[in-house]
Amino acid sequence: MAEEAVKVVRESRSVEGAKLVAKFFSQLGDHASAIRFLVLSNCHQEAFQLAETTDHMVEYGDSIEADGATQDQMAQLAEHFAGVGDAHNAGRFYLRAGHYRAVSS
Repeated sequence: MAEEAVKVVRESRSVEGAKLVAKFFSQLGDHASAIRFLVLSNCHQEAFQLAETTDHMVEYGDSIEADGATQDQMAQLAEHFAGVGDAHNAGRFYLRAGHYRAVSS
């Protein structure tokens, strides 16, 4: 049953359906999947907060990137990674945000 719901939400991109699936995965403790569906439901701030508190920021980044993230979202993510000392991912997301000087420093 859960697989069918996930399939329907992915195909229809239903915002309300994605929120319900995200809640389901969150209750199961599958935070990476919950984050993906929060992004799909355009609950980006909630997805960011969940990713930050559960150490799933890379998964959040992958999800927003696949969903067509804005440069501001990419910059926010890059700043997070820079703040925690993850130079690789900071550079990756600064590059996608168009902050080329930050990548070279």
